[in-house]
Amino acid sequence: DTATREALDTINPDRAKLGNVSVLKDSVVKITFTGADSLDIFAYEVRHKRVDSAFRLIRQVRFDTAGGRYTVYDTTATRSEQLCYQVLTKDSCLNIVSSDTLCAVQLEGRPGNKQNQLRWDAFRGKPNPRYQVQRKQGGTWQTVGQTTDTSLTDSTDMACQVTQSYRILTTFVGSADTSYSDTLQLTPFDTTAPPRQDLHFASAQTQGEVKVE
Repeated sequence: DTATREALDTINPDRAKLGNVSVLKDSVVKITFTGADSLDIFAYEVRHKRVDSAFRLIRQVRFDTAGGRYTVYDTTATRSEQLCYQVLTKDSCLNIVSSDTLCAVQLEGRPGNKQNQLRWDAFRGKPNPRYQVQRKQGGTWQTVGQTTDTSLTDSTDMACQVTQSYRILTTFVGSADTSYSDTLQLTPFDTTAPPRQDLHFASAQTQGEVKVE
């Protein structure tokens, strides 16, 4: 007699490597990844999540070439919560394996007395992130502070009631990758009264004028 059997593949494919996530505008995130080093790949699924929520599909990318480099843009609100991303790799038998997860910096802050107080959710998924706090001055972004912490107070050349724009540039030790946060606008105030001026005298002059010193 004859028998028919169907081959099974239960071996997970190689993982895609999620390279970087970076906010381009307050509504667009750029995601780059390197595909699996295998020919038996069907597609990649790029997913994102917010804090305390499940990952959801934002884009399916068809396999092109083994180890290929891919770029995906996610149009979404970036100002409310930190955004995290992962890439699922599917082979031809629909075995699935996930990449590591990367989370972009989420910037927050509040205005102060001739200063702006900034804090942010740390970049997650890569070791040793370092942060440059940038402020837009004269139409260009200038670094006003650098730190490995997740907060900084900016009081440099601060005028009251003048709105300042900020973003965080993240760099990584031993890597050329960089990642930007969303942007934030803050308007500092000034509660300090100006110096008191002493009035020495006032004297009536001719033609109804008064001389004051």
